[in-house]
Amino acid sequence: MKLQFSIQIEGLDTLRSKFQDFAEQAADMVMQTMLDSANENIIVVAKALVPKRTGALAGAIEALPGEEPRQILIAAEKFYAPFLEYGTSPHEIVAKSAKALHWVSGGANYFAKRVQHPGIEAGKFSFIGPAIQEGVAQVVKDVQNMIGEKLQ
Repeated sequence: MKLQFSIQIEGLDTLRSKFQDFAEQAADMVMQTMLDSANENIIVVAKALVPKRTGALAGAIEALPGEEPRQILIAAEKFYAPFLEYGTSPHEIVAKSAKALHWVSGGANYFAKRVQHPGIEAGKFSFIGPAIQEGVAQVVKDVQNMIGEKLQ
């Protein structure tokens, strides 16, 4: 004679169904949660940190889907964004599309065909790196919370 026991766990069919539904939509939900959270926790900070003269650079900062699944990009689509983020070496600036360079300092207008720029100290005007450092933990937490809610 053989002794046998049967164990049955209630609710596994419901859980399996939730997993299947979640798996079908998971990639899109994770991406959307990452983008929403990045906009709230990284982009807002980056826009607050970026140096502003016209506001064009702040307006160009955005979170975008990355090339890989579960990857987002934090981008600032202005040609001068890397100069502020990473700094520059001293360099010469030469007027190319105009007769002279123009700037205002102390209420006075200045013109020159070329100027020697002293460079920008690395990190002095960084805005994306510090924003990512401040906000990335919350992005991860928001994705974890969304997954936990969907599987309940």
